[in-house]
Amino acid sequence: MMRASFVLAGCALAAGLPACEPNDGLIVAALDAPMGLAVAGHDPERLFVSNLAHDTVQVLNLEQRLDRAAFVLGPALHVPLRIPAGRGPAALATVGEGRFVAVLDVLSESVRLIDADSLTLVRDGAGEVLQLPLGVGGARPTAMV
Repeated sequence: MMRASFVLAGCALAAGLPACEPNDGLIVAALDAPMGLAVAGHDPERLFVSNLAHDTVQVLNLEQRLDRAAFVLGPALHVPLRIPAGRGPAALATVGEGRFVAVLDVLSESVRLIDADSLTLVRDGAGEVLQLPLGVGGARPTAMV
């Protein structure tokens, strides 16, 4: 299984290895199965990463230098935000001039949208998560362009 680690507070960005001393007080967040990447949002610009192992999308605020990128924190203290993204979030694509991130869910064979600025799933008028089914059941789409 692929594993990527990002050390918060700009210490380092590494693939699979922590790059800081264990006693430096920084928080390390891991992505167990990162699959897709998309850059979206306006203020600040953000990097969205699909995390297949947890059925979520996680978000990093981008700085001038990639090694200073930091996870967007969720409501729990010191825990990165995890946006529930359906079953099997894999590919990501930026749509609507960077306003939205489309998430391809390979197991539910559908696409969902995340608002890149509010970091929430787009909902329909009834308050349900907007979800677009793809193709014939069992098609297992794996990529978007």
